[in-house]
Amino acid sequence: MAILLRCHPHYTYTASVDVCWKWYGGSWFEGMATCAEEDSRLVVLDTVDKLESLRQAINSANENYYYWVGGQFVSGTWKWLDGTPVEMTSTFWGPGEPNRSPSHANALGWNTNTHGKFDDGVGNSNNRHICEKP
Repeated sequence: MAILLRCHPHYTYTASVDVCWKWYGGSWFEGMATCAEEDSRLVVLDTVDKLESLRQAINSANENYYYWVGGQFVSGTWKWLDGTPVEMTSTFWGPGEPNRSPSHANALGWNTNTHGKFDDGVGNSNNRHICEKP
């Protein structure tokens, strides 16, 4: 009997939101490349359940850092990599965010090490990024 593996061997599976994920170091752009090499993508945190499940895993592992996630500013709108709009109320954004400062801040970051909310940032900054295999 063949066993079908849901995740890459080094990814973590979270059954409650049916997603495999793994974090790495690097820029938003490096994250795009790393995730693509592993047949995954930067994580799309488009539901509260998914956001909270991943937040809990990060907190449990004591891995609170600034993470690049799969959102970007395109043609005047924040969008997830799957093309859907980033529909977050002000309670999801960090203080004063999004502020597009500097004006080329076009990548979505998740600041789990301070306020636990989202910031806009310059995608070439070296932080961590989270890949998911949906």
